[in-house]
Amino acid sequence: AAKTADIVILWLNKPELKKWYPLLVDNKPHADVYLSSGMLGLIKEIQKAGIVFHGKNYLLYPYVDPKTMAHNMEREFKWMSKQNVKVVDAELQLNTLYTVKMINRARKHIGSNFSRNYLLEKLEHLDRNLALSPLFPPLSLGPGQRHASKGAYIAELTTDSNKPVDLKLVSDWIIP
Repeated sequence: AAKTADIVILWLNKPELKKWYPLLVDNKPHADVYLSSGMLGLIKEIQKAGIVFHGKNYLLYPYVDPKTMAHNMEREFKWMSKQNVKVVDAELQLNTLYTVKMINRARKHIGSNFSRNYLLEKLEHLDRNLALSPLFPPLSLGPGQRHASKGAYIAELTTDSNKPVDLKLVSDWIIP
């Protein structure tokens, strides 16, 4: 008898996932499946098409918990609406707005001593209470680090065919 895997990790782009995921969506129990958080939108599309998920499905989720994110996004969307900014790509627009806010705060500190390195240094040392991203947990940008946020939660997808796809965090923040 063929042995089945306990865990399947699909770190694919959307066209590749569309090709491979149906092989795991059948009437038989299958291995736990781990996906990139970028696949959440596609998973919602698959569910709307009536495909039933079996087994446990997880996302590596590098954002704040879903409830906090919803609250943060609502606040930022209200501001964007008052500014007559149409939301076209929420994640991109929120990240851009956050980046502009952070650069503006750092720029205020450097005054006329502008240089790329000095700006980065000020960004690295901004008060962590100011560094509240609408999407990401507290940032870990620091000297010699050029990634603002490292790590992720593991979130289980609840994919009941009668309910919308939902996420439940099943781990603490994991930093590799």
